[in-house]
Amino acid sequence: MKEYSLEEARAECRKRWCNRELRQDVESYLQESIWPEVKAEPRAVLWRHIARPDAAHFFFRSLATWLDLRPVRYEMLQDRFYLLNEDKKNLARLRLVFPDESKRTVDVVEFKTQHLKMIDEVIMRNGILLTDFYHGLMKRFDHGCEVRDISKWFRMGNAKDNYLKLFTHFIAHGVYIHDLTLDPFGNQKSELKFIEDVVFWAYEKVKSTFGCDPVTVRLYPEMGQTGAEDFYWEGFPKEINDHLVDIVTAQGWPSKIVHPKEIDWAALANIHNYSE
Repeated sequence: MKEYSLEEARAECRKRWCNRELRQDVESYLQESIWPEVKAEPRAVLWRHIARPDAAHFFFRSLATWLDLRPVRYEMLQDRFYLLNEDKKNLARLRLVFPDESKRTVDVVEFKTQHLKMIDEVIMRNGILLTDFYHGLMKRFDHGCEVRDISKWFRMGNAKDNYLKLFTHFIAHGVYIHDLTLDPFGNQKSELKFIEDVVFWAYEKVKSTFGCDPVTVRLYPEMGQTGAEDFYWEGFPKEINDHLVDIVTAQGWPSKIVHPKEIDWAALANIHNYSE
């Protein structure tokens, strides 16, 4: 995959959006499958199973601002909560910094009882739906970011068809912010095979069809992340972190210490400025 710099992506997105013929080719290809948000204007897009206001989210917001594009978060709530998928598992495992500066994980879901449920049916230890919990955080700490569930869109085709359509959106209708990786330390073997056989295949097919790469920007480095850096991206800005620590402490949920080094709160504070 071609990785665009922010400057390249901003210029390329503007150029392609102004290419009416290219836009019409894309829209003819997608027909009813085109996302209405990007049909109206080019957008910066980040896709996750559930949108939540973690560090990666606020960095995405910063990228969207630099790209001069309105951000939109797409979700897929009608998918199975599968414990062998690290991204899904991490939705139920908070990474928090406690008052004693220790880095800890807190499992907010009983994994054994919630495994294979639909994501929008997963219940936390306190009886609250996991989706309601994160949506509440989004409304409280970043009410200005648009969020939409596109589960029905994903159910319209098989995996290859879906990724063909996904990448086609970014030929002329915006910028895809992603964290796709073939890092064997970050994925199960089955996930690596899926990325190679489905995701990258679809990317190359779209590139061949339209004669240009989809416009994509990497959210954070692909490989070589330290444990502390992984903790950073899955963690939360300090205001949200402290709010979550209060919740898990009040609930009496157990925590597990993982990393002893200090987290860079200054860096998190610099990107957390979109609550107004």
